[in-house]
Order: sequence, then structure tokens, then C-alpha cells
Amino acid sequence: VIRVEFVPSREARSENLIRVHGASAPTYDGCSAGERRRIDLIISLSLRSLARWRLAEPINMALWDEVLDPLDESGLRRALAVLQQDQDEMETVFLVTHNPMLKAMFPSANMLCVEREHGQSRVVE
Repeated sequence: VIRVEFVPSREARSENLIRVHGASAPTYDGCSAGERRRIDLIISLSLRSLARWRLAEPINMALWDEVLDPLDESGLRRALAVLQQDQDEMETVFLVTHNPMLKAMFPSANMLCVEREHGQSRVVE
């Protein structure tokens, strides 16, 4: 399990803003690519939680833009649990992916397929 600690009261700007526990290295730069993807997800979800806590109006939409695509099976299982929580709590959840396996995991979801051709994107049925 990877744990991320935010250190806003660091002594100098050269000190790391985050400390990583449970990974192959105590710093973001020292972690593997897979660990950095998990850390990125942890940071994004933490900042979103902070924003939801601070805002007077509820946030009723989530956008997961290709964040699940590069995760390994273990990371994907954990992320899907958070995604399921989003589906339970929010009115709208967008999941953008290039992974056909993820599409199969949500058979009742409304799907849009976007194709990109000659620098233009379009929705196809």
C-alpha cells in the first residue's frame, strides 16, 4: 500500500513537497513508473476531496480521463473501487478510456465512441 504525505511546512523549497511511504523509494522521482501513476491518482483524489470539503456547493460530477488505462491489475482493482464510490455519490461520472476491458466492465453505462481523424474528433455511434 502506497501512502502519500503532503509536507507544506518544509524548511526549504528544495525539500520534497510530498513524501512517499510503502513504495520502492521515499521520493516521487525515485519511484517506478507504475508507482508514480498510483501516486498521481492519490494526489488527484486528495485534492478533489479537499475541494469538495471547502466548497459551499457540492461537486456532483467526476471526470476520469484515461487515468485507469496505464494501471496494472492491482492498481486497477483499487481504482475501480473508488470509481464505484463516485458512481454511488455523484450524479454524473465520465470515464474516458482506450481500454476495451474497462468498457466491458460497465455494460449498462451510456457509451460514446470518439474517433480522431485528420486532427478532428467526432462522436460515432
